[in-house]
Amino acid sequence: MTIVRRRRDRDRRALGVPPPLLTADPTGSDVAAAQTAASIENVAIALYGRASDLVSVQSLGSPARLTLAALLNGAAQHHADHLTAFNAAATRLGGRAQTAPDPALTSSVVQPALGATTAAQLLQVLAQLELVAAETYAAQVVAVSDRQLKNSFAAITGVEAQHAGLLLAAASLLDEAKVASVAFPWEAATLPATAATEGTPSAFLRTDQARPPTEGAAR
Repeated sequence: MTIVRRRRDRDRRALGVPPPLLTADPTGSDVAAAQTAASIENVAIALYGRASDLVSVQSLGSPARLTLAALLNGAAQHHADHLTAFNAAATRLGGRAQTAPDPALTSSVVQPALGATTAAQLLQVLAQLELVAAETYAAQVVAVSDRQLKNSFAAITGVEAQHAGLLLAAASLLDEAKVASVAFPWEAATLPATAATEGTPSAFLRTDQARPPTEGAAR
């Protein structure tokens, strides 16, 4: 690789082409992006950890209560895995692990979720958090330089979008008083026609809700 690079530079000089401009080391910005992602995961873990015990969920009858508990606990484990991946990237790139939650999301998402009076409202807030995470990670796929971190962002984006879809579909069933349909495995014949469209309201994932890549950087 070094020989090829030397030959390329020699050829550029022979043709009178100026050498490429040196760019700043991108490691610092990659670290901040990984730490910000970890801070979002910290919010999700803390919120999911309390969601199953909230009155809005506990007041549901079975099997909806058990189904939602399984869904919430499963998502919490996913977020724990995501946190591990992002913090591993941050430390590998020379930074430190982020153990604090994203400050902006703590006030804009956590408080509304804890104050939700119905399970449907709670699921809608959780879905909003998942969409914010998915959009943030999607934006970073093209922004970060480290290939391994780029791959992590790409892979985890899809998982967060799946979480959002399930949460929105379940919320729509609760909103339409279809509590008995909130059960695994879901019986397609009992689902209203709106269940699929509620779970996938958009054909494309946008990034207008993406958090700034330095918002949750460790300080």
